[in-house]
Amino acid sequence: MAYMRHSDASQVTADMVDTLARVAGLTLPQEDLGTLAEALGNHLAGFAALDQLALAGINPPLEFDPRWPEVSATPTHTAASVGGRGE
Repeated sequence: MAYMRHSDASQVTADMVDTLARVAGLTLPQEDLGTLAEALGNHLAGFAALDQLALAGINPPLEFDPRWPEVSATPTHTAASVGGRGE
């Protein structure tokens, strides 16, 4: 099976987008297919920058905590104190 490469991004056609949409069970308006093909091509081309990064030996994070380190896990206010209903 051949996969699309980042270098093929400029070759994304409206026909390809229509086929992908139908495989996903979606129906897209014909007038949007050209714009979507261009957007998908741009999106795929953006991955080329990621291919240039030296990521050998770097593992993805297995957990993520979005809080800043100095913020405690206990809230310091309630919804009632900031104008909410306090439920």
